[in-house]
Amino acid sequence: MINELMLKTLNEKYQAAAFTFEKKDYLFLEGKDTARGRMLGFLTADYWKREQLWKTGTIVWGYVFKMIVTPNNDNTRAYPSWVLFSPSKQFVEKPELYLDILGRLNPLETEKPKNSKIRKLKTAMYEELAEPEYLEIPEPYANGNLVYLSMVYVRPQHVFDLRLGYIPLVISPLVSKEVMYLPEKYWSDEFKAEYYK
Repeated sequence: MINELMLKTLNEKYQAAAFTFEKKDYLFLEGKDTARGRMLGFLTADYWKREQLWKTGTIVWGYVFKMIVTPNNDNTRAYPSWVLFSPSKQFVEKPELYLDILGRLNPLETEKPKNSKIRKLKTAMYEELAEPEYLEIPEPYANGNLVYLSMVYVRPQHVFDLRLGYIPLVISPLVSKEVMYLPEKYWSDEFKAEYYK
């Protein structure tokens, strides 16, 4: 069961490893350790802020609800996924709140919203080329919570077998609007067992 203690363990494991990080470790975390990785997003401002994201970031629970994997994906190319996440402590204590919010959002797929905020949200969730970053989920869907939607690239060298559901993310909203998955090499054994069961 995903819980607060598990997230605390993930944070501790990552922080302990971070004390010994060298340049090559940051290149791996930033996804810049391969030629393809160096090209992905290099024209964006957030690309140049990734090292700071990893140095100042916090690990939070996110919830992956959509991804696009092409049939000819060779397990080396990054692919997009969409995730809900929150910096709020209540989502650390009760990550199941994401399921409630997703339940509220699901009917949006077939609705034709009149409100421009809701139309923007629908586009961000269901259009394949949408790349939302820190898009705040509006009411009534957020149910009084601070929750964001972002598109996150899955780098197979970080998370080889991404699945829908809970996953640890690194966020640093004061530094970057980019959100990245915590690589598997920093996952605790307990979380790996829960993730892959």
